[in-house]
Amino acid sequence: MLIVSPSPRELYARLSEDEKVAVDLLLQGTDSEEQLAEIITDPKRRDHLRGLTTQFAALGITIGESTALDQECKGWQEAARRYAERREAAVQEREEALASEQQRLQALPPGVRKAVQRHRRRQQRRGEILR
Repeated sequence: MLIVSPSPRELYARLSEDEKVAVDLLLQGTDSEEQLAEIITDPKRRDHLRGLTTQFAALGITIGESTALDQECKGWQEAARRYAERREAAVQEREEALASEQQRLQALPPGVRKAVQRHRRRQQRRGEILR
């Protein structure tokens, strides 16, 4: 089983607002322990944020990008939502078209229906109809 750890950006997105402020302070180079202790009371959490800040620095993410990261993430989520809606609409249209075609075929006399179905199968074998 493959286990993939979250990216630093995903970890950043999970932080509370106070923790994001602390990360911004650390990215600025403010190592004032008193100031960080006021914002984040748990020392283990401060250490975690320092490690996350190191990852951000290694990736070249600087102060002020946290808002840009949030906006970028929202844009990606919006694009994914729009794509899912378009995909769902296309699937729905195709299902409706197939259902109406089946109704039309059922309305035909049996001999004509078989001839139409036989003709479509031939077209599919030749590659004239793409489904």
